Amino acid sequence: VTCLEAGQAVLLEGPAAVGKTSLVAELARARDKMVFRVNNSESTSMQDYLGTFLPSSGGGEEGAGSSCTFREGPLLQALRQGAWFLADELNLAQAGVLSLLAPLLEGLGFVQVPGTDRVVAAAPGFCFVATQNAARGGYAGRQPLPSALRSRMVEVQVPDFAREELPEIILRRSEL
Repeated sequence: VTCLEAGQAVLLEGPAAVGKTSLVAELARARDKMVFRVNNSESTSMQDYLGTFLPSSGGGEEGAGSSCTFREGPLLQALRQGAWFLADELNLAQAGVLSLLAPLLEGLGFVQVPGTDRVVAAAPGFCFVATQNAARGGYAGRQPLPSALRSRMVEVQVPDFAREELPEIILRRSEL
């Protein structure tokens, strides 16, 4: 939490289903912060993070007065609003997506939308959190994050549940 409040990016790594994403959501809720999220997969693109141009019409005949409007994605929304951004399963992201995040994680505090002149700076309160399962843990499709990117985040290892904790966890979750 101290790292996030200081503006340092955080990487939570641990086994599947130990609550990494839930932990981020709960910490944000306790601080009255909104969380924007991208759940990475092998097909996640920069558009999933940044947004895309969508057709908008000015009315009238088909094709007359039509234009495109940029609809911001979750990363740009989080940056503008000073919210938290969660890159879930970061080590499933493609290299292009990871390179997009580099300036932000290097402390430059902005993202440039490729192919445009848009540069979006982080508003005060913005926090970047990533989660992932270990690449070496037998989880399909995971690649080790490039060390240049990984070194830009404070890494927190999230342990698996202890066997004796499982009955209590199941009981509490069943009460929800």
